[in-house]
Amino acid sequence: MSLSKLDYFRYLFNIYFLKRGTITKSWSSPSRLSEDSFEQDPVKWAYPLDFSQDIHENLLTDEAGVPMIDYANLGTYYNPWFVGHIALGYYSLWKRDQKLVHIDQFKTLADWFVEQQVETEYGVTWMYNFDYFGGQKKPWKSGLSQAHGISVLLRAASIFDKNKYESTARKALNELTTPYTQGGPAYFREDGTVSFEEYFTDPPYSVLNGHLFATISCWEASLYFKGKKAEQITEAAFNFVKKYLPDYDLGFWSTYSLKSIAGRSDIASFHYHDVHIAQLKSAYRITGAPIFRTYASRFQEYQNDKYRKSKAFMHKSFVKIMS
Repeated sequence: MSLSKLDYFRYLFNIYFLKRGTITKSWSSPSRLSEDSFEQDPVKWAYPLDFSQDIHENLLTDEAGVPMIDYANLGTYYNPWFVGHIALGYYSLWKRDQKLVHIDQFKTLADWFVEQQVETEYGVTWMYNFDYFGGQKKPWKSGLSQAHGISVLLRAASIFDKNKYESTARKALNELTTPYTQGGPAYFREDGTVSFEEYFTDPPYSVLNGHLFATISCWEASLYFKGKKAEQITEAAFNFVKKYLPDYDLGFWSTYSLKSIAGRSDIASFHYHDVHIAQLKSAYRITGAPIFRTYASRFQEYQNDKYRKSKAFMHKSFVKIMS
């Protein structure tokens, strides 16, 4: 049975007013770049964004150390995106301190991606085994978790059992680059650009952070496998951002996606606006395209302006209630 509007309001009340669950705590740290990640062989270095701040003593995990998320009234589940998020955080820690405990934790989570892979017609993916809002019925998949899975597996292949992790990463890349019309996350547009879709909706609404994370993973895979197809799709995915960035700019804040809610843009939360800034800085470092630096600076100006921040909060509150 699909989740209802009442379920959504109960969910918001639980996590924001009663402070239950861990969803708002799972990724709450300010976004920062890993400055050593833009080398010739990026998968041997830390991920472009440093997620290690979200590894703390209150991190919810199972007995094996695999992270989980408590969704308050919805239940506690594994989230493939979050497993990848924490795995990449452990990798960043290990690159800084070379402590075995951190690389051991990373390997545990890389193994989780190998063990939990689900075969598809075109490759492999990782499923969310719970219903979620926006029409996501279990089991469902996401271009975002596909991206983080690939980024984790490529790093594991570079330092552990190459064949074990590389083969899974290659299959996951095949799935990531499968056209949306065939059930994959890659939405090939008539203008020649590609958007990686975090959620499977009709029509797709292109979540900006999910698309950029998927683009980064496709870029990493194109370098690792030296594949022309991945290289071309990476270019088309960066071109999507170049072309549509004005549509994500409200003039005072960025939008989370391109969909409209009750006649208003799907404005980003404070957190995701911050993520957009870091991602665009990464895109500039990867491509050298000035537009990414321009919008990163513009969004940073919005973030530093108290009036714009207040306006964004009011807009977001309305969208939350109406969505």
